[in-house]
Amino acid sequence: YHFTPYQYQMNDPNGLVYDAETGLYHLFFQCNRPFASGVEERTRTTGWGHAISEDLVSWTELPMALTPDRLGAAWSGSGVVDRDNTSGLFDSSVAPDSRLVVFYANVYGDETYGMAKISMAYSKDGGVTWIKYSGNPVVKNTANRYGAGLRDPKVIWYENESLEGRGCWVMVTCGNTYLFTSNDLINWKVSGGVVRDASGKMADCECPDLFCLPVDGNENNKKWILTLGGVSYLVGDLVLTERGYVKYVAETDPIVNLNGIADQIPGIKAPEIYATQTFYTDPLGRRVSMSWIRDPYQNWRDKIWNSAQSIPLVNTLRTVNGQVMLFRYPVDEIKRARADLLCSVSDSDLGPGSADPLSGVNSDCFDMEAVITPGTAENIEFGLRAGEGSAELTVRYCVPQQKLYITKGGEAWTGVYDPEVHLSADGKLHLRLMMDKICYDIFGNDGETAVQGILYTVSGADGLYLKADGDARIESLNIWSMAKPGIDTADPSASPSGAVREDENSSLGGKLTAAKAALIGAGAFAGTLALALAAVKLASKKK
Repeated sequence: YHFTPYQYQMNDPNGLVYDAETGLYHLFFQCNRPFASGVEERTRTTGWGHAISEDLVSWTELPMALTPDRLGAAWSGSGVVDRDNTSGLFDSSVAPDSRLVVFYANVYGDETYGMAKISMAYSKDGGVTWIKYSGNPVVKNTANRYGAGLRDPKVIWYENESLEGRGCWVMVTCGNTYLFTSNDLINWKVSGGVVRDASGKMADCECPDLFCLPVDGNENNKKWILTLGGVSYLVGDLVLTERGYVKYVAETDPIVNLNGIADQIPGIKAPEIYATQTFYTDPLGRRVSMSWIRDPYQNWRDKIWNSAQSIPLVNTLRTVNGQVMLFRYPVDEIKRARADLLCSVSDSDLGPGSADPLSGVNSDCFDMEAVITPGTAENIEFGLRAGEGSAELTVRYCVPQQKLYITKGGEAWTGVYDPEVHLSADGKLHLRLMMDKICYDIFGNDGETAVQGILYTVSGADGLYLKADGDARIESLNIWSMAKPGIDTADPSASPSGAVREDENSSLGGKLTAAKAALIGAGAFAGTLALALAAVKLASKKK
C-alpha cells in the first residue's frame, strides 16, 4: 500500500495536486530511466515520473510527465491549480479545477540563465499530457545571482485582501532560500532577502514547503509552517511588508522531526524519509503530505525498483507543553486497504504474569492500532518481523522518559530512533504500527511522532509479540491484514517520454506518433496502455 515505481529509481515527490474536476490526485516524482533524451550526457535522464489515484491508496503509474531538454534536467518542484486563469494559458474548454500548472528546476544544460533556473509546464487535458512553457525559464538565474543551487520551487497562493486580486502567487526555493512573488505565474520577482529562522540563520534546505494551519483547530489562531526537506520545520507567519514584499517571519529555530540513523551524505545522519511535500488542494480541506522513503538498495533479492513514497499523512498543529508542534497521521483512506481482522483484544491485562496476546499472530503486511494504560510498567515493547525469540524491528515505550525507542535491525541502516511521545490526558499510550512487507510506519500519540522507513530483513520472519515489565492494561488492540491495492502494473517505461510536449505545437515525445497525439487531444485513447488507462479514467470523471 506504499507507492513504488514499476521499475528503476525514484526519489522526491513532486507537483502534488488534486484535480476536483476529475477527482484524481496527481503524484509526480523524481526518477531516472534509460532512454535517449538527446542531452543525457550532461543531464542524465532525471525527470518527473507520474501516477494518479482516486483515493490516495490505489495508484496508476503513467509515462514520465517531464523529461530533460536543452535547459537541463527536470529536477524537483510543485504543482498548482490556476482556477482563475491568472496565467492566461487556458480557455473555457478547460474546466477551472483542471487548469494544472507545475514548476520545476532545470539544472545543468544551457547555462545562459544560470546552472539552475526555474521553469514551468501546464496541462490542458487533466494531466494526461504536459506542455512546457515556451518562455522558460520563468525565474532566470543569470550568473547564478540567486545561487548555483536554486531549485525545488514550491508555489502557493497567498490570500491577502490588501493586494490587487486579493492575493498573489508565492514561490519558495532552496539553495539560498528565497521567496518570489507573481500575479500570473509567469513573471516573478524576488521578495526581499533570503528566509531566516528566529536566530537569524539562513533557512538552508532542500525541497521546502510552505502552508498555513490552525493551531489546535482554532481558525482564529493560524501559523505558517515552512518545512525544510521534511527533516525540520519553522513555525511563523507570512506577512506583507510596508514596501509590498511578502516575507516569512520565523518565530522558532528549526524544530527537528526525528533523529537520524541513515546516511544522507557520508557521515551525516538523517531520517529515512526526506523531501516531504504537501498537496496543493484536497477535497476535504486537509493538508496532506507524502515523503520519499530513501532506499539503500537498487537490487535486493528480486526487487527491480528503488525507493518508495510514504503513505499520505494529514498534517495538523497542536500545542504540546506550550510548544506548537506539527503532527502527522495517516489519511483515513488507508483504512480501505484493510482486509481480515487478525487479532482483537480489549480490557485485558498485560505484564509478566500474562500471556502474550500476539502469540500465534503472523503477518508482514498489517495495520495495528493499540491503546494501553501503562500502570506500573516502565517499558512496553512490541516486536515486529519476529522469529526465534527476537525481532528485527522493536517498538518500546519508556514511560519515565516519555520516549519511543524504535530499534531497527536487518541488513541496512540499522539503529535506534528515540522521539518523544507523550501519554494522552487520561494517561494512555496510543500507538499505530504498520508494516508493508519492507516498508514500516510507526505513529505515537495520534501523530506526535511519525517514523517511517524501509526494513531489509535478514530472516524473513513475520511473527509479532507484545510484552511489559510491569502490570499494564490493554484498553484496545486491533490488527488487520492489508490487501494489495489496485495498483496498475503496466510498464510506463514503454513510452518513457510519451506525455511530454516541448510546446503547444510540438508532437508528443517517445514512441507516440502525431496521429496518436491527435487522439489524446480529442480525449480518446493514448498510445500506451498507461496513457490509455489515464485517458479513460479522466474521461469518465469529466463533469
